[in-house]
Amino acid sequence: MESLNASSLRLAGALLLTGGAVFLVGAFSPPWEQWYAPLQRALDVIGRHRVAWYWIHSCFVVGVILTILGFVALAHGLRDTPAGLLATLVGIVYGTGAVFWLVNIAFRGSVQVWAAAEVVRTGSVPTGYEPLRLWAGLLFSLYMVLAYLASAGLGWLMLRTGLVPRWAAWSAVIVGLTGGGVVGMSVPLVVHLPLMVIGAFLLLR
Repeated sequence: MESLNASSLRLAGALLLTGGAVFLVGAFSPPWEQWYAPLQRALDVIGRHRVAWYWIHSCFVVGVILTILGFVALAHGLRDTPAGLLATLVGIVYGTGAVFWLVNIAFRGSVQVWAAAEVVRTGSVPTGYEPLRLWAGLLFSLYMVLAYLASAGLGWLMLRTGLVPRWAAWSAVIVGLTGGGVVGMSVPLVVHLPLMVIGAFLLLR
């Protein structure tokens, strides 16, 4: 394809790959029980491992910001091509979703930490926490939907440009359109897997 900015594409690949890797470090850092335990037990675990909780979400923040920058670099690399508009739109979709995710993380690092401390102190979930948790859950859902749409859009963009193998592009499309095989709808690390694969191929171009 003519008018490609090769250095921007390699930078995009590095950022998508690194962003996903940092996100996965956070996702696989202990403790893990808070992800599947009942609410009160999950808050108790968070309250007793506050430093780890901050570490996990620091990785999430850094990973998502690097991924946003990866989409920006990709749009820049393709800006003078027929695929430039699509690349920009895909980046906007992911960036919009990321805003919801970052607000959700701010909730986890403040309100959720407060609720966790109350559970440790009193043995019960504080009154008024549940509506706030549902609101934060809505933000999380909005991020997941938009992030998977961005994954599908990125896969379609790669199919149009031929920058990566077709199987990698189709994998992003399928993961995106199926919400990470349905199971991935509640597991944000799955969003990054096809982005990391595409990022690796862009980096190696």
